[in-house]
Amino acid sequence: MLTSCIFTACLHTQIQRQASAGDNLGFEIAEQGLPYNWIMYKPPYCNHNISLDTLRPKEGKQSLHFDISTCTEQHHVNFTGFTNEFMELTQGGGAYRISFWLRNEGAQVRAKLSGVRAKGEGAQAVIIEENSTLAEWKQFQTEVTIDADMWLRFELQVRGEGSCWIDDVKIEKIN
Repeated sequence: MLTSCIFTACLHTQIQRQASAGDNLGFEIAEQGLPYNWIMYKPPYCNHNISLDTLRPKEGKQSLHFDISTCTEQHHVNFTGFTNEFMELTQGGGAYRISFWLRNEGAQVRAKLSGVRAKGEGAQAVIIEENSTLAEWKQFQTEVTIDADMWLRFELQVRGEGSCWIDDVKIEKIN
């Protein structure tokens, strides 16, 4: 296991790597409350908690939960979130269907997809921008095409005060 932390003026980033966990799209393989092979980030001046929730997962035994209890208005421009690049799964480009399940209570949530390469990235597609309360799990799905010299990046950003849960991310090649 490799854990790395990067500190900047506005962001704390943490990732726990474990090759045997694979892409870990359901957040089932974890240690110390964080799933393996995802990059978690948060600004240091808001009161956040990123954890695994075992009470109401959509799929499997747990979902990923973001809880922001206090964040001043001036800091709402920054966000808590997570990301991953799926180099092996999507290398060589093509069309992909991406889906995931979300619950939300008060937070502003944005999910983004983009194709990336070693020196740059393609256009970013915003899958959702959700501000409404989703008391029950709701599935979001989209399709994206990436160039042959790219691979896929998935990112979820959570802003403002509230809670958000995500589970069962799926990435399927469709051509």
